[in-house]
Amino acid sequence: MMESKCVFRMLAVVCGAAVLMLSCSENEQETARTLEDVASFIEERPDSAMAILDTMGRERLKTKSLRARHSLLLAMARDKNWIDDVTDSVIAPAVSWYRRHGSADERLLMNYYRGRIAMNAGDYEAAMEWFVKAEGGTVREIFARHDVSRTAARGEKRGL
Repeated sequence: MMESKCVFRMLAVVCGAAVLMLSCSENEQETARTLEDVASFIEERPDSAMAILDTMGRERLKTKSLRARHSLLLAMARDKNWIDDVTDSVIAPAVSWYRRHGSADERLLMNYYRGRIAMNAGDYEAAMEWFVKAEGGTVREIFARHDVSRTAARGEKRGL
């Protein structure tokens, strides 16, 4: 009799844990779908995208990948809404995550928007480094590919 109560309790705990895990997984999937929806219209309606992103509470962003995606999209929306961030506080989770994870497109966007923030802060050298990372390659390779000199990085065009 005692064994059956113990087995029943153990079964109840396992079932409860399974329900909790499924619930968390569904919430994460819903959040991921919302972020993808925002990404689909952020170019045309950055104000709407920012409104949705601003209302997403931290409790919905349970994983590092969701926090990274959210921070990248928020940095994009803020930039597209003419909000010139000068610190990396918004995009920092994306920078941390996309250094080792994510697609090439996500890394490109992260590097570009991190460069935009450095540029807004007046740190043009750091901005150039982030933009180069976004482009992929070394400064020399990119300048060769685009036929520009180092002076072009400072806003002077060669031959004009």
